[in-house]
Amino acid sequence: WETACQSVFGQVLRGPTPAMGAKQVKFEMVPAPRQGLPPPYPEDPKHKMGFLVPGDEDLFLGGGGFNGVVGQMLAKAHYHGADKWAGFKFHKEKKSEFIEDPDGLAEFVQDNCEYSKFHKVLFEKAREKKNCRKVYEAAPEDFPEALPVTRSLCRVFTEDPHPCGAVFMHVLEEEARPGEQKHRARNFAVLYAVEVLGNSKLAGDKEHKKVVKKKAEDFIRALYDTGANVVNVASHYNRTRKHDDPLLERIRVPIFFGRY
Repeated sequence: WETACQSVFGQVLRGPTPAMGAKQVKFEMVPAPRQGLPPPYPEDPKHKMGFLVPGDEDLFLGGGGFNGVVGQMLAKAHYHGADKWAGFKFHKEKKSEFIEDPDGLAEFVQDNCEYSKFHKVLFEKAREKKNCRKVYEAAPEDFPEALPVTRSLCRVFTEDPHPCGAVFMHVLEEEARPGEQKHRARNFAVLYAVEVLGNSKLAGDKEHKKVVKKKAEDFIRALYDTGANVVNVASHYNRTRKHDDPLLERIRVPIFFGRY
């Protein structure tokens, strides 16, 4: 299944990409190290880029895996204001360091994550009939006051109230971008894709029954549509960017997954 899923997602990435201005955005798989997780953003970026976060159905940016790693990177980059929007807890004396939970991970409180609240606002508007399968761009009144982003977009392929396959993109304020100061002009975006649910342990859960893809072909199709959401969001951003907006040249993609 992993091979099949990556193959289908690869078709989206290699296939005809909508016009993106002067250049087409390129995708690169994050190289897998022997142990642990590789850095989402390269230490010495050569392109203006974003990282695609394998997101959670509750739409938070934090927790474990790449979701947690990227959330921590963004919180550390903007730690003097992150207490107003990030779900992570910082030490009072050492404000650039996180308080750890019993497992040694950065303590995360989902209810305090403004990205989760913001994603839910964007998702509800993107799944409206008039917007479904189109790129919805956040209006000024959609933005949380404390969140350090300048542009946000969302695309879904169904009007279903569950966010499976939804994709978001945020352009970060320069002081909130990850990496060294000299690299922040390039590490300017974060993308977020919600996993597709297949014939997993959640298949019998009443809450997920309607969105679980029990047939292999339906699961693969939904995975393909999720990839199409990524391509369309990136395409829309590059086509509509203002003169001072960075051109999105590269998206780093981890192993794209769905539960089946």
